[in-house]
Amino acid sequence: EASKAVTSAPEPRGPLTIGSSQTCAAVRLPKLLAKYHRQYPDVAITLTTDYMTPMADKILRYEVDGAFISGPVDYEELTAFPAFEEENVLVSEPGLTDLADAPNKPILVFAGSCYYRSVLERWLKANAWKKPQIMEFGTLEAIMGGVAAGLGITLLPRAVVAKRTEEGALRIHEFPETERRLVTHFVMRKDAFVSRPLQLFIEELASMRKPEPV
Repeated sequence: EASKAVTSAPEPRGPLTIGSSQTCAAVRLPKLLAKYHRQYPDVAITLTTDYMTPMADKILRYEVDGAFISGPVDYEELTAFPAFEEENVLVSEPGLTDLADAPNKPILVFAGSCYYRSVLERWLKANAWKKPQIMEFGTLEAIMGGVAAGLGITLLPRAVVAKRTEEGALRIHEFPETERRLVTHFVMRKDAFVSRPLQLFIEELASMRKPEPV
């Protein structure tokens, strides 16, 4: 923090380390980071991805300046504000037209503490489906590839699978309204030093959330 305070200058430069889930990094961040880099090319951006709990730990240990975390953030030392709103959808191979056949299939999920995994497992239990076989994967691409091949089903944001659905590689099934909406927050330590690059990043994120003028 002392180093950042001494080197912080009106002209943004230096490191900016941002954390994210894989789903958010795949869909939401490329446009934001590309715009930020065009405006502030002297800022060295590092993007690191991890699951929810390890990412919160990285924020607590000052290893990242801030991170995008899906779902509620319940840590006394952290502060969070809404960044993106996602629509959860069940995803299957194109040939699965009736969700009544889905309980016989494994669920494909991330290996770590992923919030989408917890939502899907809670929903399956609430709807009295038999305990599904769980297949864990390390990457988003592996999960979508397995689902497309008919290996099982998963729960992901609509924005993540929209393109492959249009191409006919996947099929989307609507998720119940009570579990459909999910907010991704940008999370920081309450006592973190806000460098000029981080301040501008937060401002850029806030500007992208503003509604377009009519």
